[in-house]
Amino acid sequence: MAPSITIPAHLLTVRYNAAVHPGVAHPADLSTGANCQVFAYALLAHFGIAFPPLRSSELWADAEYSRAVEAFEPLDLLLFSKTADAFGAHVAVCVGAGRASTSPELSASPSSGASRISRRTKIIAF
Repeated sequence: MAPSITIPAHLLTVRYNAAVHPGVAHPADLSTGANCQVFAYALLAHFGIAFPPLRSSELWADAEYSRAVEAFEPLDLLLFSKTADAFGAHVAVCVGAGRASTSPELSASPSSGASRISRRTKIIAF
């Protein structure tokens, strides 16, 4: 099993803000918060992974920058949706040991910024 990653302290304080999503003027400025996608992309960027600012439905359908996998490893993106419709799917990042990181404000464990993975819908590796 791949080792877990540590979420950097500066990302643990980012609050959830649905208005800060891919496509807004300055999604890299996390001072006003971030939606789950912007947070996930910031976490990937911290570890040197650049990813285009795709919205969840675009990410769900993407085959150019990502690929679906059966098993996940740290820094894989996880997409969650209650329906087959990708619009509004939630995005998280695998941090290892069966855990996923999302915006700390949405997390079940604010001190670590991670929560248990309960459902895997689409797993994206790079």
